[in-house]
Amino acid sequence: LGQKIPMLRSRGSTRRHFLRPQGWDGYRSTREGNRLARRLCYLLELAYRKGCYYIVEQPVSSLLFCYKPLRRLLKRHGAIRVTCALGAYHAPTLKQVILWGTAPFLSDLALQPSPFKRSQLRKVRSFLKLETTKVYIDGKGRKRCVRAPCAVCALVYPNCQNTARPFKGKMFNFTLFRDIPIILPARDVPKKTP
Repeated sequence: LGQKIPMLRSRGSTRRHFLRPQGWDGYRSTREGNRLARRLCYLLELAYRKGCYYIVEQPVSSLLFCYKPLRRLLKRHGAIRVTCALGAYHAPTLKQVILWGTAPFLSDLALQPSPFKRSQLRKVRSFLKLETTKVYIDGKGRKRCVRAPCAVCALVYPNCQNTARPFKGKMFNFTLFRDIPIILPARDVPKKTP
């Protein structure tokens, strides 16, 4: 669906808690977050009845999956829960996420690389010395951060089959290094500086 529900991560003024994920309805943002979660339930039910698979992704800190209407819906559909680490743009570490869905391949994402494979991946990354971002000062004197041409290389999804992705008219080559998926930039992609 591609829709983020950031309202279900806030816990301060909304009074959201693990035992009360619906929060306090005194705030408009809380009501809107609950309404958005209910609409998500309607869309998931529609997809399930049409025979489509779905996957809902949220950060580990989100309370979306504690929300009773969604929790009942996922239980009724027999959805699978997977907690894994995905790559995040401009982040020093992998992002811990929870995936709930009916897709049959979802359980394969739970497999994490062994410590040996992780150390090999670190060696490959240090060998390539990938630069994922470029910092520059724009015309108004503001500091800007943009994605470098090889920023996709830093995104490593554990035990997923990454495929070639288009980037500014060019393609990235897919390479396996001892069963760890790594995307390397094609040699003909020119480096652009802003």
